[in-house]
Amino acid sequence: MGITAGSRGEVPEKRPVTANNIIIMLIIIVYHIISARQILAKEQYIKRHDIVCAQLHFNICKETGAQVDKKHWYEHVPKSVETS
Repeated sequence: MGITAGSRGEVPEKRPVTANNIIIMLIIIVYHIISARQILAKEQYIKRHDIVCAQLHFNICKETGAQVDKKHWYEHVPKSVETS
């Protein structure tokens, strides 16, 4: 039984199971995980940003007397911006 490897639609090739091939495959896996880090980090940043903005919006609404439909800030979903 061998290790298969292929990327970008290439036909996988059979490789014998050796310590070197296992190390190479682990390096490839780690590289793919690290290369996706920026995309994942950006997504998490946007989620945290949206959470902070929702909390700020909720607090501003409460302090100014604007009607808030939820009791807790983490349940609050601000309405979209409307222009006239």
